[in-house]
Amino acid sequence: MGKVLATHCKNGHQYSVENTCWVRRRSGAKTRVCRMCNNLRVARYFQRHPKKKKGKPEPQQFSDLWDRIFKFEQTGCWLWQASLSQGYGQVTIGGKNRRVQRLFYENLCGPIPEGMELHHLCDNRNCVNPAHLLAVSSKEHHQFHYPPGLATQSARVAARARERRKRDPEGVRALERAKYARRIARDPEGFRAKCRAKAARRRHRKWNRDWGFVS
Repeated sequence: MGKVLATHCKNGHQYSVENTCWVRRRSGAKTRVCRMCNNLRVARYFQRHPKKKKGKPEPQQFSDLWDRIFKFEQTGCWLWQASLSQGYGQVTIGGKNRRVQRLFYENLCGPIPEGMELHHLCDNRNCVNPAHLLAVSSKEHHQFHYPPGLATQSARVAARARERRKRDPEGVRALERAKYARRIARDPEGFRAKCRAKAARRRHRKWNRDWGFVS
């Protein structure tokens, strides 16, 4: 008979999905722990040892952000060393999530005009150096990434689809391709084996014709 797990901890807290965590001991074994008791234990530990508390305090103003950047001398980039969102620096100030590059630009270069976006001239998303940032409109920003004449992948796919519809307005070839795909999905190995056998027969017939064995 297997080991029966307790339903409550020593302090009377019920073990539930939200109130259960697993802690790895020094021996390497994992132990089930009450999350509420564990949080209290960790809080008491850091009260006794405040110098061991991990992490930096949340920034309260713009001057607190300077110790979180690294100035890369070779490229001149100011690299953000804290939280990132889609590659861009992000920070919470005054209860609001802000993009770090916008904060640096606004504080060092002035306000960003309404409706304008910041383009990275260095193509480095976590750079916050105002010298590498350019305020542009949304259309100009798109043209920086996709210059005229350089079609995006979605545009190329749409163009190929339009060409296929012109060549096959009734959709007959599309149905044939779908039927072909279903045959492969039903038995991929058997279908490939048949294709290999057909290719071998074609090669053999060609070889016979080349050597004059077929009149």
